[in-house]
Amino acid sequence: MVYDHSQPQVPANKPKKRGCITALAVCMTVCFAVLFWSAYGFSKLFVTEKTEFTKEDISTLEERLCIDIPEDGTLKKSEISSAPGDAPSGKYHLNFEGISDPEKFMENAFANGNFHIVDKTDENYGFAVEQINAEHGLWKDSSFKEPDVIYEIVVPDDGKRKRHDYYAAFADGRDGSKCRITVIMIEF
Repeated sequence: MVYDHSQPQVPANKPKKRGCITALAVCMTVCFAVLFWSAYGFSKLFVTEKTEFTKEDISTLEERLCIDIPEDGTLKKSEISSAPGDAPSGKYHLNFEGISDPEKFMENAFANGNFHIVDKTDENYGFAVEQINAEHGLWKDSSFKEPDVIYEIVVPDDGKRKRHDYYAAFADGRDGSKCRITVIMIEF
């Protein structure tokens, strides 16, 4: 084979890699979208919401949370966020409506515990507001963004190793006060 050295040699065209890079970027985007979508769906598997309660449901909540659900208000909704197998542990939200006297409601609900008002200057105030306003599922109620009063409840231990935080927030509603009780319970 004879080469003509008088002509400049033109390198062979290299294949364009844009198609491969684009395909890789699309593939990675789809994989991450599926990953985030499944993680979001998986997290919603462990949230239980109820709006209708039997006597058995109420007695289970009373026993588990060391609370006496008073006759003064109406329990409208409960939400439990818990991992599988962690039945008593988790985060509990209870919404009440139609409360005439918040102080009396607290005395009736937590007869075995001590409670005090969390002042806006208290270091726990920000944490309490954050826990009360944690929005999961249908908890999109803007009346608790700046509640009228927040109580921190100290419930006596029953001998089990656990950590629990109890907060109750009251806000004015149409038919009396509304209350949201938030309980974070971790048993070891």
